Amino acid sequence: MAAPSYNYLAVFDGVTGKSLWLGRSKRLASADQRIMLLAKYRGCTAPGCTVNGYNSQVHHATKDWKHGGTTDIDHLTLACKCDNLLVENDGWTTHQLPDGNTHWTPPPDVPLTGGTNAYHHPERLLGDEDDP
Repeated sequence: MAAPSYNYLAVFDGVTGKSLWLGRSKRLASADQRIMLLAKYRGCTAPGCTVNGYNSQVHHATKDWKHGGTTDIDHLTLACKCDNLLVENDGWTTHQLPDGNTHWTPPPDVPLTGGTNAYHHPERLLGDEDDP
């Protein structure tokens, strides 16, 4: 039997893709946005977290909704409930890197370095070189 796999078909164009950018019209992500986030991140993006995408929440990564953030696909990420609460209650911050990954930064009084999560993307740990 094959190992668990991530089976998604994420297809959109300029017309259907517009629903992925909701701006300030809605706080909660649409079903289309959730599908795209599941396909992209596969799970919680907090460093070291192993919670899968189906058990994660959509998180406004660039700027929180209550601070004027938008519900646009390129400003959203996945975070499990516990890690979402780290941002809400404990001073952690998140932002999107140019490569599309989500960087988590702890508050100054927490002795952790933060970073990104490669758990759900083991292929990122492999080199770009071809196998001999």
